Amino acid sequence: MGKTAEHVYKGLAGLIIVEDNEIKNLDLLNMYGEDDISLVLKDIDYSPSRREIMHGYKGDTYLANGVIDATFSAEAKEIKFRILNGSNSSVYNLSFSDNKSLKQIATDNTLLESPVTLNSLRLSPGKRAETVVDFSNDMGKKLN
Repeated sequence: MGKTAEHVYKGLAGLIIVEDNEIKNLDLLNMYGEDDISLVLKDIDYSPSRREIMHGYKGDTYLANGVIDATFSAEAKEIKFRILNGSNSSVYNLSFSDNKSLKQIATDNTLLESPVTLNSLRLSPGKRAETVVDFSNDMGKKLN
């Protein structure tokens, strides 16, 4: 109690993937590291005050899976991203600079009844979403 912000700041935020037999029988992308990518987003500040560490703050350095200025080379196919907002205070609005759409297929604790097509995805601290992005027509392109 009263330590969550500090723990998150020190890196204690991550994904635990729990699947049952029902989800394994669905036609979902499931080649972990190939077409099923986990993505933990986090912001850090190298000089927060003790009060900010305890109560949450917005950092000025952004990380994806613990890497500053991370990049990802994707094959030209559909890829599932399991995304976690691992920040203790920042809300992220995720989108592609070219307005590319994505399909949200799951939220914090369940698959959606059917995919929802979005141009941006908003994640508050501790929230999770699973999305599918079709890169089939993006061979050789650099997307932001």
